[in-house]
Amino acid sequence: MTMGHHIIASLRGCSINLINNTSRLNSLLNQVVIEANFHKVGEISTIIKEDTLSSFVLLSESHISIYSNPENGHVELDVFCCSGEDSARLAINSLIKHLNPESHQVKEIPR
Repeated sequence: MTMGHHIIASLRGCSINLINNTSRLNSLLNQVVIEANFHKVGEISTIIKEDTLSSFVLLSESHISIYSNPENGHVELDVFCCSGEDSARLAINSLIKHLNPESHQVKEIPR
């Protein structure tokens, strides 16, 4: 028996305009929370360096986060969900669709 489903993804070639603003990243995460029928507990975002942003949403089911480096068009995604694989996959696929990378790699980990 697993406790949840963890999906991580590395995206390359994302549009700078989509990933260079924490408000935009938070809006995207909140949209995906609704689409996946997650239950948001809270959110936080920060600019780690001038060119690196991080946005995180705490869920009652676990979490969803984006770490971006707009200068290089790189994004790292992290979704952990205790409410099932389908919800986690829906969330990660929605994020990838919205960010429209030139390429991406996805890894799923049952926990």
